[in-house]
Amino acid sequence: MINDLKTGAVQLTKLGEKDDVLEGAEFKLVDANGKEIKTGLVTDQNGKIIVNDLKPGTYQFVETKAPFGHELDETPVTFAIPFNPEKLVSV
Repeated sequence: MINDLKTGAVQLTKLGEKDDVLEGAEFKLVDANGKEIKTGLVTDQNGKIIVNDLKPGTYQFVETKAPFGHELDETPVTFAIPFNPEKLVSV
């Protein structure tokens, strides 16, 4: 019997006040216990960050550096990777 744990992926899109995409926002990814999983994640020209190979569980994106000309949003973005994920989770 093979018991492979499927991993999932998440895509974060950083939007400004007018729903415009924001390049250059920096985030860290933490698990449910607050352990840092990844740091230095920076939004691209489309305002996106994609993280692959996440085990099922609850995570948070925490903004660590605001894009130029914008204020830091300290509100964590919580999401969950389900068991046996079928598609990309978007937040």
